Amino acid sequence: IYISTAERLIDGQLQTTIEGRFTEHIHCRGGKQQFLSLNWRAFRFLRLRVHGAQEGIRIHSLRALRVRTPMAREAIFKSNDDQEKVDVLCRRTIRLCSVDGIFDTPWREAAQWLGDVANVTVPALHWVYGDKELSGKFMCQAGLNSNPDGLLSNLSNCEPSAARGNIPDYSLWWIYALREHYQYTGEEAWYRMFYPEVQRIMRWHM
Repeated sequence: IYISTAERLIDGQLQTTIEGRFTEHIHCRGGKQQFLSLNWRAFRFLRLRVHGAQEGIRIHSLRALRVRTPMAREAIFKSNDDQEKVDVLCRRTIRLCSVDGIFDTPWREAAQWLGDVANVTVPALHWVYGDKELSGKFMCQAGLNSNPDGLLSNLSNCEPSAARGNIPDYSLWWIYALREHYQYTGEEAWYRMFYPEVQRIMRWHM
């Protein structure tokens, strides 16, 4: 059985070769069995394709489990209707991208991208949700993934070969996030811990 997912249809079809090239393949045995995926998925459409079945199969149930990180609070922006709709959409997106790490998107490679998270998600986690644990975890994971050239790895929650090369300004955005984290939490230990990394990054840009 092949399980494919996507967030949208293209010309009425689910196109995994375009919409994220990830399909799970299950080898089934005879009798009743259960499968639980170990991968996070963000999807609106799901397709099951059966290959090589010698006889008919029966699907007893098919369920999706929504996983959300518990947050201490949630700030709400009050304005006109259109702005409130945008606010709700943005807050929901942050929640969907925050589980055991901070995803660029759980739909594609579920990667914790250095620049995206540092520039966008960390401030949102602070000021919208009052979170410092998840953002702190990101600061550590990113800060401990320095490359020999002095820049930080683009990715800090998976094997970085998926994104070869470095994006120099991403490391600068991490320094910005370090400052943001200190301003929000008042935890000076962060600066002391990662100041050598800050120096390495700045030397690379000089």
